[in-house]
Amino acid sequence: MIRLNVTAEGFSEERFVSDILPQTAPSKRILDLCDSYDKIDDGILILKEIGLAKLRKECSHFNQWLTTLEQLK
Repeated sequence: MIRLNVTAEGFSEERFVSDILPQTAPSKRILDLCDSYDKIDDGILILKEIGLAKLRKECSHFNQWLTTLEQLK
């Protein structure tokens, strides 16, 4: 997990989120560090560990997306 944190801190939030090249997307960078990473299963575990409130606080893009979803009727 330490290497993941260092990797994430190497990018600004905007760069980390908007990097859309298939070979450099966030999940691909994680796979470079851990070849057994599963985006769905491990993503859920990571979210449970970090917590939704912290993720929303740390990533304004994610927070905006969730807020939009919450406002749908």
